[in-house]
Amino acid sequence: MTRSLYISYDGVLEPLGKSQVIPYLKGLSKTGLRFILLTYEKKYFIDCKNKQELFQQLKKENIEWHSLRYHKKPLILSTFFDIFEGLIICIIFVCIQRVDIVHARGYVSSAIALILKKIFKVKFIFDTRGFWADEKAESSHWNRNSILYKFTKFLELIFIKNADEIIVLTIKAKFFIKDKYFHSGNITIIPCCVDTEIFKPDQDCQVKTRIENSLNGKFVFAHTGSLENWYMKNEMLDYFKSAKKITPESHFLILSHSPKGEILKLISEKGLQMADFTIKAVSFEKMPEYLSVVDVGMIFIDLGFSKAACFPTKFSEFLSCGIPIISSNKIGDTEELILNNKVGVIVNNFNEKEYARTFLELLKLKDERDLEDRCRQLAKKEFSLNVGIERYQKIYTRTTDGLQS
Repeated sequence: MTRSLYISYDGVLEPLGKSQVIPYLKGLSKTGLRFILLTYEKKYFIDCKNKQELFQQLKKENIEWHSLRYHKKPLILSTFFDIFEGLIICIIFVCIQRVDIVHARGYVSSAIALILKKIFKVKFIFDTRGFWADEKAESSHWNRNSILYKFTKFLELIFIKNADEIIVLTIKAKFFIKDKYFHSGNITIIPCCVDTEIFKPDQDCQVKTRIENSLNGKFVFAHTGSLENWYMKNEMLDYFKSAKKITPESHFLILSHSPKGEILKLISEKGLQMADFTIKAVSFEKMPEYLSVVDVGMIFIDLGFSKAACFPTKFSEFLSCGIPIISSNKIGDTEELILNNKVGVIVNNFNEKEYARTFLELLKLKDERDLEDRCRQLAKKEFSLNVGIERYQKIYTRTTDGLQS
């Protein structure tokens, strides 16, 4: 029986882990694979009440979950500490439980996986999640001339050269790796998928949630997830301000665990009314309920090289719920998907004229009876959880065959 060690620097107690780690592992475990899951959990989530419940749930799925505390400070040193602590734990797993494959989600996890591959000759799956060093540089956390940036880009090359399988989120990322690093091995594209049976339009839920949140008669915009780093808060609020001139009943629903201070300050500075905003931190389980009231989802991300490898989870979730999207351009493969399937509009310039033009275009789309169905069908075809699990299964089959040859 093939046993895989799955390492994620993202915790499974937070929404991203619940969306982009657990569903895949549950699906793969049904194919006969056995997983040891190691995650790094942030302080905000680690003391949550459902930790033991999740542990038991995973155990029933033949997923053995172990968690370590994620450390943020001191900068850099904390990451090296996390790598060292994780490596010690993983060496024990490999030695005692006879691990065959190490599946590393992201760069920090891959540093551990690479060492395990060199020492124990296990198979290494590099699940990139994007170009991390460039993301850090473009969010002004790192300088491209710094030793840290150059060292991480060097590690990126080493991971790619040593990985038995590589997973990317976008077509653009795949061809960049092939062209830049002359990589001829297996690279699989698996975007951030969604369980289309959970994220779906629900009329009864819509009525209930609109009443509970005083949203009846409102045209609801939504932003979900982080408000930090490369998310364009200024531009999103400016767009909303422009849209209210056309549709005065517009309301902005912000579902995020990020601190509220900065967004509240921006709302005030722009002369917007707090009554036009609902800002909440909701659980992953509650997300479909809130999305049921949304008329349009917003995805505004700073332009940069790293965004070619980016695929926001919210993109799949919006479409699966039948929600069209207003998006900035050049985010991974999403621009082509939106335009080719007529499921939203692309903002190419950040000024009031462009905001008004695209919003009017969006309102015309909303008048089309089959818009919701187009969104749903695209999600089911390209980003459903079943699609993701099937692609992961093929990767594991190839890797397992490699163990036997």
